[in-house]
Amino acid sequence: MESGRERTAIVRHLAEDPAFAGIGYATAGRLQVALGDDLPRVLDDGDVARLARVIGFERAEVLVEAWRSRQAEGDVVVWLTENGFEGRLARKVVALWGADAAIRLREDPWPMMAVANFAAVDAAARRLGLPLDAQARAVAAVEDVLYRRLDEHHTWTLRQEVERRVAILLRSPIRQAAEAVSNAITSGAAVVGGSGLQPAGAAMMEAFAVEAVAALLAGQVSEDLIARDVRSEEVDAWLDRAAAASDFELGEEQRAAVHLALTSRFGLIVGGAGVGKTTVLKVIVAASEHFGRAVHLMALAGRAAVRMTEATGRKASTIAAFLKALDAHQLAVGPEALVVVDECSRLDLPTLYRILRAMPASGRLLLVGDPGQLPPIGFGLTLHSLVQVAAASKIELRTIRRQTAASDIPVVAAAVRDGRLPDFGAFHPQVGGVSLIECRPEEVAERVVDVVADLGGVAAARILSPLKAGPSGTIAMNAHFHRIMTSARPAMT
Repeated sequence: MESGRERTAIVRHLAEDPAFAGIGYATAGRLQVALGDDLPRVLDDGDVARLARVIGFERAEVLVEAWRSRQAEGDVVVWLTENGFEGRLARKVVALWGADAAIRLREDPWPMMAVANFAAVDAAARRLGLPLDAQARAVAAVEDVLYRRLDEHHTWTLRQEVERRVAILLRSPIRQAAEAVSNAITSGAAVVGGSGLQPAGAAMMEAFAVEAVAALLAGQVSEDLIARDVRSEEVDAWLDRAAAASDFELGEEQRAAVHLALTSRFGLIVGGAGVGKTTVLKVIVAASEHFGRAVHLMALAGRAAVRMTEATGRKASTIAAFLKALDAHQLAVGPEALVVVDECSRLDLPTLYRILRAMPASGRLLLVGDPGQLPPIGFGLTLHSLVQVAAASKIELRTIRRQTAASDIPVVAAAVRDGRLPDFGAFHPQVGGVSLIECRPEEVAERVVDVVADLGGVAAARILSPLKAGPSGTIAMNAHFHRIMTSARPAMT
C-alpha cells in the first residue's frame, strides 16, 4: 500500500521535472487520485489507454515517452519514497550510480550514505531484511560518525573517540566498534592521519590542497610571453616611483607584502583591523597590472567583494560567482594571473579545494585575511592552518595605521590578540572610540537604550550583539526596542 509521502513524491516528480512538459501539480494530482497505487506501474507499463482517460490520448502518449526517457530516475523515486528518503534525491542518485541505481540499491542500500544519514539508510536495510551484523553496516556507522564530526567542523578525530561513538551508534561492545573502524580503513571509507581518522572526502581535499600549495611554493616556469617573474629590485623601483607620484606611503610591512604578492606564487597577507590591508591590496593590483599580470579579485561574501571593488577600483566578485564563471567557461585564469582572495578567515576546505583546482600551474594565489576573526561556516580551518606552516610565504601586518579616535577598534583588537586588557575610556557621546560600560546582564538592554538616546536615537546607531538568546541577545534587544518605539518613549525620539 502506497503511503501519502510516496504519492506526494511521485506527484512532485511528475510536476517538477522539465521532462514532463505540460504535467503540472494539478494534472499530476488528478492522475494520482484516478490511478492511486497503480500510477507507477501504469507509467512503467506505458499504459496509454488508462492515462488517456484522465489527461487525454495525446498528452498520455507524451507522458509515457517522457517516463521511458526518465525510467531510471522514476524507478529511483519510487525506491527512495518507499524507504523514507526524499524523492528529490533521485537525480543525484542516478548521476552517481547510473540507470540501474534502483536495482543496485535494492540489493545494497549502503551507498546511500553518500547522500543520507545512517539512521535513514539503516532503516532501508532493515526493510530489505539485511543482517544487522553485516560489515557494510558497521563501516557505514564509522562513516556516519566521521560525517557528523564534519558537521561539527572537525576534519580529524582521535581514533578512540571514533570507536566510542561507533559503539554507541551500533549499540555494540568497543571491541566490535574497533573492528568496524579497521574495516572502514581497509575499505577506504576512513583515512588514517597520525593517531586519528578522517572521512575519505575531507582527507582527499586536504591532500590535494597540501600538494597544490607545495607546487605553487616550489614555483613553475612561466608560460606567458608577456607577464614574467619580477625581480625584487624592480618592485622597489616601481614602489618608489609610485610613492613619489601620488600621496600614498607604505610602511616597511606593507612594502614587504607587495613584494610577496609580486614575487611569490603563493602567499599569505594577514593582520587585524586597521593595519593597512586595503591599501596594500590597492597597490598590489596596480603593481601587478604594471608588470602585465591579470588580477582576479574575490571574497566569500558579496559585501566584502563590493568593498574590494571600491578599495582597488577593479571589479571583484564573490568566490561562488568566480567559480561558477570558470565552470561555465565564461572566465579563464591564464598563466601568471594573480588570484586574490580577501577575508580568508572564513574560507573553508571545500572552497579552497575548488579554488586550487582552478589554478593553472604557473598561476599565483594570494590569501588575505585575519586568523583572529570568525572561523569558516563549513569544515576546515584553512587560513588558520596555513599561517602555521613554516614554509608558507607570509607577511603579518601589525602596525595600526588608523590613528583617529573613531578608529579605536583596531587598538582594542590588537590588545586582545596580544592577551592584554584594553584601556577603555569613559563613554561620552561627543567622543568617539571604544568604551566599556559596566552593568549586570539584566541591565544591559536599558543601558543600551540610554547610549542610543545619547547618540541621537536609533536612526544614528547600529546595535550588534554576539548572542541571540539571553537578556543581551538580539531577540531580547529587538523586543525591548520594539516596545519602546511602539510606545513612543520620549528618550528615543
